[in-house]
Amino acid sequence: MVVLIGFMGAGKSTVGRIVADLLGAPFVDSDVLIERREGRSIREMFDLHGEPYFRQIERAVVAELLEDRTAVVALGGGAALDPEIGRMLSSHTVVYLQVPYEQAMERINGDAFRPLLQTSGVRKVYERRLPVYDALATMRIDTDGRRADDVAVEILRALVPPPALPGASSRLITTVGGTYFAHAGPRLTHVASDLIPAADTAEHVVIISTASDSVVTDAVAAQFSDERVVRVMMDDHESSKTFGVIARIAEQMATRAVHRSDIVVGVGGEVICDVAGLVASLFNRGMPLALIPTTLVAQADSALGGKNAISLPQGRNLIGTIHQPIAVIADTAVAAQAGQRGYSAGLAEIAKHALLGGRSAVARVLALAAGLRGREPDAVYEAVCASQEFKAAIVCRDERENGERAFLNYGHTFGHAIEWLTGLDASEDGTPVAVGMMAAAHLAHVQGRLTREDVEVHRRLLDALGLTTRATVDLDRLQGAFMRDKKYDHGVRLILLDGIGQPVSGRTATADELSVALHALARD
Repeated sequence: MVVLIGFMGAGKSTVGRIVADLLGAPFVDSDVLIERREGRSIREMFDLHGEPYFRQIERAVVAELLEDRTAVVALGGGAALDPEIGRMLSSHTVVYLQVPYEQAMERINGDAFRPLLQTSGVRKVYERRLPVYDALATMRIDTDGRRADDVAVEILRALVPPPALPGASSRLITTVGGTYFAHAGPRLTHVASDLIPAADTAEHVVIISTASDSVVTDAVAAQFSDERVVRVMMDDHESSKTFGVIARIAEQMATRAVHRSDIVVGVGGEVICDVAGLVASLFNRGMPLALIPTTLVAQADSALGGKNAISLPQGRNLIGTIHQPIAVIADTAVAAQAGQRGYSAGLAEIAKHALLGGRSAVARVLALAAGLRGREPDAVYEAVCASQEFKAAIVCRDERENGERAFLNYGHTFGHAIEWLTGLDASEDGTPVAVGMMAAAHLAHVQGRLTREDVEVHRRLLDALGLTTRATVDLDRLQGAFMRDKKYDHGVRLILLDGIGQPVSGRTATADELSVALHALARD
């Protein structure tokens, strides 16, 4: 049980709802529950029967709520002062939301339904309550000037500490669709079962993988008994992202009587993560999903955030859902292996995150560039961690791409069009996204958004990573490919930069601007 206490205006109800959503638990506001049961407002109860009457009802309701250990509860500002409630709280996690008096008054803004505001000496009541809140608290969170979602994430990080993984790192991803850890580090493949929640209780573990990752798949499967494992093999390339493949996997799962509480585990590159995620979101109307990305592009980018999709002949990733995993386990030693596919595609995504992150992020990747080109394990680990940290922060704030998550498509609109025109596979080859970012940079320069030096920053970064920065692209064919982009809205919508680390979304371009940019892309 997580119980939020604090003075009125601290944000207990708002923060509590967010924490409950992130934990997948029910949320109850004790004051709201009392009003619903009584059929009248707390102010009316105070006016008609006095405070002792209300406190008696409050004590009984809180006692009932605290018997359920699966909920997040926000208590009224005065509830914690009741000695009996205080004793009941001793066996629960009590989060004290601290708020300065002036800010509390500003937030509630003279709410007429709060009985305390109808009396004099509110500041003295505030000062008298603070020591009580502090004495009961097992966790103290400062809310001064902070957004509710930021406060909620701090609470989650304290409530759900990461596992101890020497030489590795874990970052908590907090979205409405699910809260989970993304782990990164060498040799994590061999402890995967320990990092997947409820793996020991699932009757079946469905492992979707590809032949080229048989060593990793065997290591994961060996951590579960043979009778529990359902192994499904598929090709890990873009042509496998079809309805037919989804149907074949679903039929195998149905034959083995896989249930909703079982776990789907995707072991492989970007395509495997996409397909496993879509299957998990659809089969039994939704199942737990764990991802063990083996390629650099999947570890640094696509395994995080819950996006999954299949393609149609008319365009890429047109059919999909957002279904958050319960764990992402990135064994960076696997991605760094010589010959492991998807490496240059991963470098392109790492470069993209740096360009979106700003000049310090670009400098950091440039410092790692030689090591990354040589597939040095330490450099790969550091780059994956940086990219995961960057993407996780955006996904936590914008799960469903209603705002800044769209920035992660930088270079992708051009890149997907180039991929469609050339037949290259962007999940394996970094060329489409790298060239796409250069095209976007040239276009931004044409529109006066980027300086020539900013364009050169793109080129230096991509060159340092061994990626392509020039290409010849036909304008008419490019515009035809743009029509198939899922973000098309009465014209192609582009992510551009107004400076390194300053992305803007929904931008358009004239045919003349595109022509000049494509000419520069082929020449410069």
